[in-house]
Amino acid sequence: MRKITRLIITTVVFLASMLALAFTAKANIGGFSVTPVFPEGQNPQTQGFFDVTVVPGQIQEIGVNVSNPGDEDILVDISLLTSGTNRNGIVDYTAPGIPDETMANPFSEIASLGIDGDAVLVPAGQSVHVPIFIDIPAEGFDGVILGSIHVLLSITDEERAAGGMIINRFANILVVMLRDRDTVINPDFMLGDVGARVVNHRASIVAEVRNIQPRLTMGVTAHAQIYPAGGNEPIFARSNVNVDFAPNAIFNFSMMDEMGFGLQPGNYLARILLEHDGTSWDFEREFEILQAEAANVNAAAVNQQQMPTGGAGPGGMAPWMMAAIAGGVLVVAGAGVAFMLKSKVAVATANSAGAAANADFQMRMEARMKELEAAKQQDISSKITDPTDKEKTMDQLKNMDKEELMRLMQQLQDKK
Repeated sequence: MRKITRLIITTVVFLASMLALAFTAKANIGGFSVTPVFPEGQNPQTQGFFDVTVVPGQIQEIGVNVSNPGDEDILVDISLLTSGTNRNGIVDYTAPGIPDETMANPFSEIASLGIDGDAVLVPAGQSVHVPIFIDIPAEGFDGVILGSIHVLLSITDEERAAGGMIINRFANILVVMLRDRDTVINPDFMLGDVGARVVNHRASIVAEVRNIQPRLTMGVTAHAQIYPAGGNEPIFARSNVNVDFAPNAIFNFSMMDEMGFGLQPGNYLARILLEHDGTSWDFEREFEILQAEAANVNAAAVNQQQMPTGGAGPGGMAPWMMAAIAGGVLVVAGAGVAFMLKSKVAVATANSAGAAANADFQMRMEARMKELEAAKQQDISSKITDPTDKEKTMDQLKNMDKEELMRLMQQLQDKK
């Protein structure tokens, strides 16, 4: 069982390290390369990254060789990073992760460079060895410690000024995985804070999903629904069927307001369902969005809809018509419409509080996505046959379903 567990973890990290190999190729184009110097405790079956069994209480040394085949000296910056899970549900070796409070030994805190500072001058046509020392806790540890060595080509102030807004910097990344005991660690998760934030320049509700175990857990299916207090149907829903959790890391499960309607202050309920290898975790959390929070988040959103105060609105529609459409959307939303948000895998609206827990949830979600994609091909604005006839237009708006109303708002915005 231990051999199988180790093989699975090694395979998973090897696949993740393909990202590092991609960066290596770019680094070579940028004029330098980085190769690992493996220690005695390196797993002999692993070649693409550090996979080291360590001894408690000792200083473990690993290292890298930075080579410069060019005809000019280069300067590289070296960082030691603790890996985390980014908001797309991918283990990220390129930036510091968000550690959970259960993380006992962050790689960035127990590892240090064996050089002065964090920059290395590599002369033209030469290689420089950079030792890295890891202070292994005396009490040892269960599970794995995951991090990376990030080697970035430095740029001068002159190059930065000349580059303007776009500056190409080449990096080489090597994954580091440390293990001590072969204790079997079962996956386990908790739900942290839920609240309003700005994500990717959009108003969002973010739920902090916590991996509280020192294990790399891959392929977790995550569902999230946000309900207004006392409501029976969600106003936000998202599913991500392939979340990879770094050890003791926080995954910010984000539901973005892609349509730009903005967040409303009030009380809400978040329901999060995680599924992995036949085990599920179901969480609920009440939270509040304050008036000031909603105003600040909405103001920072680049896609915030602006309702006109006079003249024609988006698509050349009169203000009264825009108000009617927006009012219709808000009324339907009050009755329980889900604003549909895109994720990298799937987006769905839930028909009831328990829909996400049903065995056929994913099948129905995929079928619904096909329906929505087909519906997007229709020009809903063509249903407004005579914009100058207010009474007739109001009747046509009332006959639209909730998805048609939202698509109409988007199509009018696109035609602006």
